[in-house]
Formats: sequence, C-alpha cells, structure tokens
Amino acid sequence: MERDKMTILEILERATPPTYETTLSNGKRLALWPEMGQVDLEDILGDLIGVQTLSIDRFLSEIQTNDKHRDPIAEIIERHGGQTTETETAISKHLDRAGMNYQFVSLRGYSQGDWAEVVIYAESETVGNLNGAADELRAWFRGDIFTLCLEDLKTYTAPDGESLARWEVEDALGGMVISESYGLKNRDIDWDTLALDAFGLDITKN
Repeated sequence: MERDKMTILEILERATPPTYETTLSNGKRLALWPEMGQVDLEDILGDLIGVQTLSIDRFLSEIQTNDKHRDPIAEIIERHGGQTTETETAISKHLDRAGMNYQFVSLRGYSQGDWAEVVIYAESETVGNLNGAADELRAWFRGDIFTLCLEDLKTYTAPDGESLARWEVEDALGGMVISESYGLKNRDIDWDTLALDAFGLDITKN
C-alpha cells in the first residue's frame, strides 16, 4: 500500500519544469508554463484590430481577419505581389482613405521557416497606437503565451519516514502573453507586474 501511495504521487508530478519560475520570500513560487491549448488570434488582438498577410512561409496558414478590408487588400496583393514597395504603398493609401491607423509588421518564430509579413490596422478614432498590438502579435506568432501559476510547496511524508515534495497550484491565469510591451523588464520576466496584475499580489512585500 505504501508503494502505491508513493507511485500515485510520482504520477502527479509534472514531467518538465516551467519555462520561467521564481521563488518568493514566503516560500511560494510563481511559474510560467507554456499554454498547451490553441490560442485564437482574436483572443490576443480583440475585435478592434484587423490583420492581413502580405507574404508568409509556404508551409504556414495565412493570418487574416474577416473584415471589410480583407478583399481590397487581397486584390492589392494579387495585383502588386506580396511584400513589395508597391504593395505597401497601395495598402497604405487604401487604409488612409478608410481612416485607419496601420502598421506593417515582420513576424519571426523560433524556427528558420517560421516567418510572415503582415499589416495590422484599426480605426484611428478607436486605437491610437498599434505598437502594443504588434508586440502581442509577434509573441503569439512565436508561441510566447503562458499560464501563470501561483504555487505552494507541499511535502508528503510516508509511514516509513520518506518524504516527497511537489509544487501545487494555488491560483492560475491562462492566456498570458509575454512580449516586448508586457511581462518583460530589462529582458527578464517582470514578476512584480505579473503577480500584481494576475493575482493582486505585491511580491515586493512578501
């Protein structure tokens, strides 16, 4: 029976460590685990920002939103080619006439074949700056989306005196995008901001 209990505890352990982690002064831990489920583009950009692909690696699906600018931009790309000066100029004129803010964005993944060139846009009266959206889109393309967990270290002791410790989730928030605009500070994880925003936890006081 003791062997069974120990086996069950081993099964419940996570197979791999988190991508990023930090231990707090109160003994708890903050950990960022890769988001395992599919994260839709709309969940990242919301419904105010559109995106269309100019060119992309042939093994990847185009990144696009279904809005009134999709067909006009597709026609421009077909007429002038993918990522060309003429294409960007024509798209810019179209979006200027429509009263849109826009930005051409280069997307790069962690593999050599993961790349795309896109344009993002939004109503100028609604979204004034697209830099944050561009950073989030880059993070989404790279797969830098995580579940942030606040974990507590629990120790289990067997009748024979042997003990086993594991981190157990106390609270969690999924769909956390770590980008150049959010979640990083001096190229390191900004744990202070993440903890405060996700859990209302001021770790500078722990």
